[in-house]
Amino acid sequence: MKKSENDKKLKLLICSLLVPYDSVAHAGGQTHNYYVKRLKKETSIDIHLVTFANSSEKPLVDLNKHGISNSVIYLGNQNIPNRIIRKTITKVNKYFPKTNYWGFFSGFQKYLLLKELKKLKKYGYAPDIIELNWTQIAFFFPLIKKIFPSAKYYAVEQDVSFLRYERLYMLENDKHKRNIEKLKYDMIKKNEISVLRNFDKVFVFNEKDKKLLLENGIQDSLVMVLVPYFKNFSFPLTAEKRNMILFYGAMARKENHMAAIWFIEKVFPLLDDTNFVFIVLGSNPHLELLEYQNDRIIITGYQSDVQMYFEKALCLVAPLELGAGIKIKVLEALSAGIPVLGTEVASEGINVTQGIDFFYCKMPSEYVETIKALYNNIGLKMSVGLAARELTNKNYNFDESFQQYVGILHSMAKQ
Repeated sequence: MKKSENDKKLKLLICSLLVPYDSVAHAGGQTHNYYVKRLKKETSIDIHLVTFANSSEKPLVDLNKHGISNSVIYLGNQNIPNRIIRKTITKVNKYFPKTNYWGFFSGFQKYLLLKELKKLKKYGYAPDIIELNWTQIAFFFPLIKKIFPSAKYYAVEQDVSFLRYERLYMLENDKHKRNIEKLKYDMIKKNEISVLRNFDKVFVFNEKDKKLLLENGIQDSLVMVLVPYFKNFSFPLTAEKRNMILFYGAMARKENHMAAIWFIEKVFPLLDDTNFVFIVLGSNPHLELLEYQNDRIIITGYQSDVQMYFEKALCLVAPLELGAGIKIKVLEALSAGIPVLGTEVASEGINVTQGIDFFYCKMPSEYVETIKALYNNIGLKMSVGLAARELTNKNYNFDESFQQYVGILHSMAKQ
């Protein structure tokens, strides 16, 4: 019997932690959305996405609009049996917190994911390749492998998770909490490295994450670096004097919340003799952060159009000490030609050069001196901005990266 056109396609099953959609606010979701939507346009690949969403996201999810086959599991709208199961799993996690590494992943989401995959198999779905996106989903690899034993598997590491948890415990001052964070870090690192060794391929989004995995025993041939999605701003740069200092990021994330407050408390008071304005741009700011608002400190919340802020900014500050992986907000600022002042954590995975296309700052005085230098020297601001834009244009080619990615998928399917 002659195979249908659909049967000739590579069948790719994508399992992810967070639903992708065009207006998603967090960086990992934007990259996930970019690759899912581009894969949909590949005539040689047939994709099905199994993912999770909060009920509040339902009006935003646009997978059907783009013709993407999907099974979106909405959390919060569960039937009575699932509510009972959820309560049971929650109680187990409460009394035995190591079962989910103190909240690193949801046991209930694991149950729902496996249930959906078993249903797909029951109805005859047989993927050639399975993508597990985010470390939390990659942890379920052994269980998913039992459902689809003949498929090839690859992991997408939005960032190397154990690095984030190492930083969390290192910065914790409370002895009891530090011990818990250290135990959590040890467990996540051990299991993250262990599970990644079993994949046919592992995709990361910067060279530093690749190096980190190689240093921890992952074979070089397994790891491929993809270009992360970011908005590549290309508006004309002008030699105008600006007084806006910008902080940008998803403000519900601890690393962004802490960094913004640190700058407000440690750096901004040293700029009292100036007319600078500090703008905190990003979704879901905590109440604690909102209390700092005044005429010169503006907390915007979520904004659908960030370009207007980028166009008016003197610089972007990123005094980050937590988190892991490449910082999309930094890439976007660099592409916009905005001088970026930040820590080594802020620039990791990006091949920047001090004083040429980036300013490394750690102490409050370093931020103050650099901000005043940029304000008083338009030539410095312009030269650093142009070099930053050149860096992103040279090193981040979306089309080339995507074609390499698709080529690897086809190679995996033939093995």
